[in-house]
Parts: sequence; C-alpha cells; structure tokens
Amino acid sequence: MFAWINQYSYVLIAIILMVFVAVGSTRIFSWKVTILILVVLLVAFTVFLKSQSINNDQVETRSEWNTILRSTSPVVLQLYSEYWIACISMKPAVDRLEKKLSGEVTIIRLDVMSDPGNDLKDEYEVPVIPTFIFFEKGKETTR
Repeated sequence: MFAWINQYSYVLIAIILMVFVAVGSTRIFSWKVTILILVVLLVAFTVFLKSQSINNDQVETRSEWNTILRSTSPVVLQLYSEYWIACISMKPAVDRLEKKLSGEVTIIRLDVMSDPGNDLKDEYEVPVIPTFIFFEKGKETTR
C-alpha cells in the first residue's frame, strides 16, 4: 500500500514540514522566532527518531550466534534495519511477542548494518528486510 515509504521518509517529511513552517511563520512572526521554531522542530524530530531505534543487537560474534543456535529452545532471528519504516513499525509487536514467549523461544534481533547481521543476511540469502527466520535444534524450519 505504501511502497514509497522507505528509510528516507522521516527525513523527507521533516524537511517538508520545516519548509511549510518556515514559509507560514515568517508571515506571522519575525525571522528570529521562525528560526527558533525550526530548531525546536529539529530537536523534536531527532528525539523522535532516537526513540524509534530498535538497536537490540544481542549477538556480536559468529561464535555467540552458533552457541545460541545450538540451544534446545527454538530461536527466531529477526534481521532488520533501523531505517526501514516496516522494521520500526514491527518493533512493538515483536516486543510483545518476546515478553509473551519469554523462556520458551529465544528472539534475536540483528541489524543488517552490523557485522554479524550482515554476515547472517548473506549466509541465509535474505533478499528483503525485515525477515524472520525460525530455527529448531539448529536447523532453519521456516521464514
């Protein structure tokens, strides 16, 4: 439905909003007040982006991943990017799932921009993100 939304959407929306605010506020306020409004919007936008960060990388080396994969509990690997709207929008649902299945299933989230995430993305031939790969007893069962 919204195929045009990608990692640049927030930036484009912020720029468009700031242009409209700048044009509209210069007619009402002085240029000093307009700059103050734009700075406040920029700070708010930055705080919003930081709050949306997934950044739950739990695996830093290949040996850590192999250890987790050998565990007796099922493992779900989520490959994501902090810059894709689909990954950001799925975070609350994955958080709830992680709480609900705590102890039964191990959920590992890896950013494809990190070294282990990129390596696993290439190894498991992941064409798109977000991707969820389910493992049981070290073997991939489904995606």
